[in-house]
Amino acid sequence: MLQLNPIFNDHMVFAFAKPIRVSGRSNEEVSVVFKDQKITVKPINDEWEVTFPPEEIGGPYELVVSNKTEQIVIKDIYVGLLLLMAGQSNQQFKFKEGLDKYEEYLSNSNIRLFSTNRPMFFDGDLEPFRASDGWKVLEKEEIPSWPSLCYQVSRFINEKDKNIHIGLVTCYEGASVIEAWIPENKIIGTSLDIPLSFKHPDHSDTFYKIWNRNGLLYDVVFSQCKPLTYNIICYYQGESDTSLEEGKIYDKELEILAKIYRSDTKDESTPFLIVEIANLDVRNDNGWRSIQKAQERAIDIIPNSYLIDSRGVSETSCIHPSRKKELARMIANQIIDIYNL
Repeated sequence: MLQLNPIFNDHMVFAFAKPIRVSGRSNEEVSVVFKDQKITVKPINDEWEVTFPPEEIGGPYELVVSNKTEQIVIKDIYVGLLLLMAGQSNQQFKFKEGLDKYEEYLSNSNIRLFSTNRPMFFDGDLEPFRASDGWKVLEKEEIPSWPSLCYQVSRFINEKDKNIHIGLVTCYEGASVIEAWIPENKIIGTSLDIPLSFKHPDHSDTFYKIWNRNGLLYDVVFSQCKPLTYNIICYYQGESDTSLEEGKIYDKELEILAKIYRSDTKDESTPFLIVEIANLDVRNDNGWRSIQKAQERAIDIIPNSYLIDSRGVSETSCIHPSRKKELARMIANQIIDIYNL
């Protein structure tokens, strides 16, 4: 038996200047070869992981994984810029749902997307991609179905540096609360464990509560992202936590989330981008503003974090701003500045 974690697949992107980790399952000794480097490891309880030294931007490469009886070859691998795009519905929002326009749309083999499985797919769901699809190389015909920010952020970065390959990994669920993205044992019995009656209604909504249980999205969705190390974690969430009491603790929840995600992906210094939620006409209240203020406070307690203020570039008439081009430009420019691209 020899298996790789599903995120290891043809067309994948490893993060440049970061440890290159490969993991999976086997019932016998495993050898992993990448760029003429070979590491052999004995699995523990059938699980194994190896780590290669950081690499500079380049490719294409192959990854060869084998044991005594089986071999897996992953092709068309690049080392480039790897982004974890996490959060709720504004991160999930598809390009075809919005009003952003460009003069031309082109396929681009330098831009690649891996879509994690969400807890629940249903008829009419706009999510066309699954983890089983592997890494999707950007095709012109599929642009409408790409997450809008994933497409537009990568497009702006590509315009700045046409040589670098950009990988995007999705980690989102619409109408999700932050507690669902944090391990349950970091919430229960702590100062973050406030009564349900103090929380936004999305915590208890009949449909949304399917995934809005403490730690569920961390266990089900983020766990799919753990095998890789990232150049950027971009977190855009908060609309479903906009009660006044939640605003008092949200910055601390962000601090815990950032620390855990960095630890789990084996890089304590990964730049952490917080997208501040936009203003909303129907929620011009202290609860909504308390989350915005908490997001602003968070960058003072989370090392190497950056605030992306969406308020000046997003419509205020809808919780899902239909134009995300300027927000995407802001995110892309921050990433370009961080890595001097």
